[in-house]
Amino acid sequence: MSVTGMYVPWRLTTAEAGESVRWQCVDGRWVAISIGHGDEAGKTIVSSSEGKRRPVDDYESALALAKSWRV
Repeated sequence: MSVTGMYVPWRLTTAEAGESVRWQCVDGRWVAISIGHGDEAGKTIVSSSEGKRRPVDDYESALALAKSWRV
């Protein structure tokens, strides 16, 4: 990742089916949080348009991880 010194804005947008929250970047990237089901029941899932997907133990941890991915 190169640093350009330019600010790239993210905004909350309408969540897709199964998501509880989604952020969208002006360049089309997105980061979303959803609640785990099946084998991931009890977990909160953070996913991105870049193919990243990580289950975490609680919603606060998911918010922090999602924030770190919005760069």
